[in-house]
Amino acid sequence: MKHWKNTVAVALVSAMTLASPALAATPAAQTEERTVYTFEQVLEKATKNNSDLSLLEQNLDLMSRQSDNLNQTLGGEIYPSDPGYDVTPQYETLRQLNNLMVQRQTSRYKKEALQKQLEYSVMKAMTTIITNEANLAMADSQLKLYEDQARLINTKKTLGMATELEVNQAEAQIQQYKTDMAKAQSDVDQAYADLARLMGISDTNFSVVYEPEYEPFVLNTDLNTYLAAKNQTNPTLEGARLGAETLERNKSFDLANSTALYTWDQLEYNISEANANVKNAEDSYTKMGEANYATVQQLEGTIAMLETNLDLAESNLKVAQLNLQNGSGTQLDVDQAQNKVDTTKNALQEAKLNHANAVYLLENPCAAGSGQ
Repeated sequence: MKHWKNTVAVALVSAMTLASPALAATPAAQTEERTVYTFEQVLEKATKNNSDLSLLEQNLDLMSRQSDNLNQTLGGEIYPSDPGYDVTPQYETLRQLNNLMVQRQTSRYKKEALQKQLEYSVMKAMTTIITNEANLAMADSQLKLYEDQARLINTKKTLGMATELEVNQAEAQIQQYKTDMAKAQSDVDQAYADLARLMGISDTNFSVVYEPEYEPFVLNTDLNTYLAAKNQTNPTLEGARLGAETLERNKSFDLANSTALYTWDQLEYNISEANANVKNAEDSYTKMGEANYATVQQLEGTIAMLETNLDLAESNLKVAQLNLQNGSGTQLDVDQAQNKVDTTKNALQEAKLNHANAVYLLENPCAAGSGQ
């Protein structure tokens, strides 16, 4: 995989330009054919390769068989909802069965949350690839434009029409651009490595296709109601709530079968701690949701602005081309106008991809992690 070199301005992108950078991206200039993965294909391979998901599946199967065995032993007895201190001979077996049911449901919640986190990881990596490679694909023309501008400023300085500061600023812009492109290439390389690791493959010489459809997000209710509803269906929070409810449910049995000092106080503390952790996680997810919603709104404003800017940039390009034809403009004017069109397209594409990620996180808050 080739990398950006400050001494060689754009060697890495000479063979990387695509018909539509919004639709496809490649890790670097290569002559051989490479496998092309869609978002769905990457996610499918990543899901099959994820060891945590596989272990959860195995554990769910094991607990299912254990539950069946206990059910046969009990002959269909039901776990008492409030046994108090009246512990039946089969109560311990009933409690084991209930704990297995809780563990199974907790594992289902973990699996659902892990799947969402995996999907979000794929989205972020593909967004990094698409947006950065779109910028790398125009590195030749962008750098040439900066160099042409620097030469023009140097000429003006010779004629006394520009200052030394303007010359230095133009040179600094070139160096900063080279640094930015080196960072972009590094981010792309890392994103391809991340996707390869998720899919369980060693070869990073592949391409990705990713263009989620853009639609403005519609809340349909007030934000507080929306976020409260999301907290109720958040599998991470559901698992935490189930754990706290189980501690409360088992309290009477644990107290009746313990000879340790301060058992009641310890049980009460454990329950209070579990409930506090749930509340803290709910508050954390609510704050994240508020921030994500603000991000979605900001990106939608940015997208609307960039769409207007793109129309203007395309009109200005046509004017610059006409001026060049009739002798009232220069090639540099055309290059600058074309550059404005290209950079605006890339910015618009990036904003739409980031919007898709932000909406996904708003709709699936567990994808962000534990909430703590």
